[in-house]
Amino acid sequence: MKRSSVSLQDLIRRRQAGGFVGRQEELGQFQDNLRLEVDDVRRRFLYSIHGDAGIGKTFLVRQFARLAREHGCLTAYIDESVYDIPAALEAISVALAQQDAPCKELVKRAETYRKHQYELDADPAAPEGLSSALTRSAVRIGLRAAEDIPLVGPFAKELNTDAVAGQADRLRSYLTSKLRNHLDVRLMLSPVEVLTPLFVADLGEIAAERPIVLFFDTYERTGVFLDAWLRTLLSGRYGDLPANLVLVVAGQHPLDVNTWGDYLSIRSNIAMQLFTEAEAVELLAARGVTDKGVIDVVLGLTGRLPVLVAMLAEARPGNVEDVSDPSDNAVERFLKWESDPRRRTAAVLGALPRRLDKETYAAVTGSAAVEEDFAWLLGLPFVAERSGGYRYHDVVRNAMLRVQRRRSSADWRTHHETLAAHYRVVAESLESADDGQDERVQALFLEETYHRLCAQPSAALPAALMSLVDAVDGNPELVPPWTAMIRQAGEDSGTPALSRRGEELTGLYADEAGDRLGFYTNLAEDTSLDDEHRALAYEKRGSLHFGRQEHEKALEALARAIDLDGSRLWARAFRGDTYRVMGRFDEAVADFDHVIDQDPENDWALACRGAAYQEAGRFDEAIADLDSALRIDPEDTWDIAMRGETYRLMGKLDEARADFDRALEASPDYRWVLGSRGVLHRDAGRVAEALADFDRALQLEPEYLWAIAHRGETHRVMGHRDEALADFGRALAIRPEYEFVLACRAQVHLSFERHEAALADLDRAIELSPDYGWALTERGSLQTFLGRHEAALADYGRVRELHPDGTSVLDKRAATYREMGRYDDALADLQDVLRREPKDAWVRYQVGLVRWRQGDRNAATADFAAAVELERELVDAAPRDAWRAFNVAVYLAAAGSHDEATAQLRTALEGEHDADDVQSAIDDLEELSRTTGRDVGEGVSMLRAEQRRRR
Repeated sequence: MKRSSVSLQDLIRRRQAGGFVGRQEELGQFQDNLRLEVDDVRRRFLYSIHGDAGIGKTFLVRQFARLAREHGCLTAYIDESVYDIPAALEAISVALAQQDAPCKELVKRAETYRKHQYELDADPAAPEGLSSALTRSAVRIGLRAAEDIPLVGPFAKELNTDAVAGQADRLRSYLTSKLRNHLDVRLMLSPVEVLTPLFVADLGEIAAERPIVLFFDTYERTGVFLDAWLRTLLSGRYGDLPANLVLVVAGQHPLDVNTWGDYLSIRSNIAMQLFTEAEAVELLAARGVTDKGVIDVVLGLTGRLPVLVAMLAEARPGNVEDVSDPSDNAVERFLKWESDPRRRTAAVLGALPRRLDKETYAAVTGSAAVEEDFAWLLGLPFVAERSGGYRYHDVVRNAMLRVQRRRSSADWRTHHETLAAHYRVVAESLESADDGQDERVQALFLEETYHRLCAQPSAALPAALMSLVDAVDGNPELVPPWTAMIRQAGEDSGTPALSRRGEELTGLYADEAGDRLGFYTNLAEDTSLDDEHRALAYEKRGSLHFGRQEHEKALEALARAIDLDGSRLWARAFRGDTYRVMGRFDEAVADFDHVIDQDPENDWALACRGAAYQEAGRFDEAIADLDSALRIDPEDTWDIAMRGETYRLMGKLDEARADFDRALEASPDYRWVLGSRGVLHRDAGRVAEALADFDRALQLEPEYLWAIAHRGETHRVMGHRDEALADFGRALAIRPEYEFVLACRAQVHLSFERHEAALADLDRAIELSPDYGWALTERGSLQTFLGRHEAALADYGRVRELHPDGTSVLDKRAATYREMGRYDDALADLQDVLRREPKDAWVRYQVGLVRWRQGDRNAATADFAAAVELERELVDAAPRDAWRAFNVAVYLAAAGSHDEATAQLRTALEGEHDADDVQSAIDDLEELSRTTGRDVGEGVSMLRAEQRRRR
């Protein structure tokens, strides 16, 4: 005999459809809509079905799906069994594939996504909080901010302002080293942005053959993550949707009129109401219930709620015996009408599990006729097939749970403990098989915990909360299902406090605008949890404060984590990194030392300590740590880039460029490295290559603030003043309080001799950042030029307070003293520098100028000659430093060697140089002429001609 290809589920669906009554108007409207041409103005592409629980939304959705299939449409249905957008996309693709319409491109990338997700979760070397970072949209936004990491050195203060984004850079670096393919890195960082366009493209191909209807049920739960995505989908951001696509959304609430207002012209709203009396009577008649007395009782008990009408109709009652008892409810009446004890057991105990399958039913009932009883159960109108098994309608299940709680609290507890043990046994069998079913094991553990909470709510809650903390740390995708499970366990067990706790945790975790701080605080401060899990919650809270740049609060939370569990090395390492971005380098190094003593192979701590050493100016120690980190993980692009940046600050430009090139070879879109290499090129005089790197970074991210600022600075040193002002203006439009850009723009104003505008920018930069040493120094120089000597000395004095061991400001203060005629003070500052830096040719030259003013011209000329020799040594050692070549020309002119100075100036102009070099040489020669009376006219004319040429 030929084997039938029809399944039991097909027969059940046919039987249910055949007996469906009511909602004829809605069914007709939907069917008529499918017949309309897509360009017909009456055509609706979006259906919003809404109404209270039990009103029949899911049943109507399934009838819509039946009609769509009969019309030749492909259909896909998802409900709350999906937990995020990638899971929803996969569920839709599976449903379409089962109808011979695979989403080919989506499936390939989705498989890659899940594969990498499992691999990364299982990697013991993964950065702390990897899973959380990969699933939180706030961090994805943070990754974009991470591109704004500025450089250290003269702008070290800015690094401390934005270095929080280093965490995200290390995450990207880790992914790059593990996955190599930058497309896979982007997939893991932004799966929705990668997968959705593929999904849209696949829909377009599939819909060319057959129309498609997508159903989104239980939207009151899934809308949390689907709502914004669906609106973005309809907006066309991910590509053009096929015209023969229809979306059906069903939930307890209508679509928000404010956010969905743009789609009123394509939308049909179906507000589900109670059955009319005629509809209820029709359904009862279809089941053979025609006795008026019975009908009146059913209508009274059910309130014409469709799911209860269908349930009682299925029992086909023939009389009204005992029906007048007002304490009876619909469930009890249904059970009285069913005399078969196996079926009574099936109806009652089948409601206990949240997800029902034959094995679970057998575990809770111990039935000797499992096949028969379970098959009968599946035919009931309130039992529907869902992902992962079958499920009662919520209204019926809730009523049956109340019945069981009332009957016997001991039986209630025993049955739930039996189910918990069942799920534990199944999970352990899967774990021992080691067949890659981690996701199913986690789902089973969730159900086990649900039943333990139902059995003993207070006793089981601490363990459930600790498991929730573990989920936060290991697989944050499970957090919403866990908090929802706690809420449901409270509702189902009749424990309001437990339900409120679950509802509270659900709301706190959904608060991404508040970075979920309340969620972690709630768990961290719960003393029913053990110290280990509270420490982990405090650690997570500390990391969020860090991300919000609330560094003191981060330190407080991380200190609590360490106090509770001193073995948490990640908390200590994270505290070290917090100290680092605060500029508290000694404390940062102390924390990193502790971690590295306990775990010498912790490359993350080694690299972070290296970064701390770098920012503290301890470059050799920084290189040693970064070398050690790269010995452990040679492919970590963040470590490679950080070592390159350290080499750059040390002046080892070849080594720096090699590291930057290597990092970019591994990750071509690494915008921070492009920016750093751009600055390196600029410092080396390769301005065209610098601009190319900045332009590439801005192609990747047009709002990349740091690259805009430094491209503007590159234009400035090239003498492209209009381009520089354009970039600086664009940067300040994005961030009006960007101190570095204000200080740089002041230099452009100075080149136009707009002194008051320059002073205003410097004043604003210092107002925003009173400790901004570079801006204070530049303002001091401008004050000196304007003859405001006391104001200049105040600025220089402030810099000396900030950096008492520094010498960079002393020569500038000496110049101010010289202008004031305070030659002894000027000479004292310059000699202080020479004691520490005896080969500083520029300072030696300044000493000569002071001595000339003092009248000691022989000593001055000797100083000028000494400066020439010192500078020539440096030129030979670093021939690419063009400004040194100009300095030699200035010193020769000061020494009276006019012809030699002119020849040297020509040589300098033939080499690589920028606009700053030329302007500085003009300023120096003019100052020399004012001080000594030397004839510098020819040299100044040559330099002015070069300026005109460059413009």
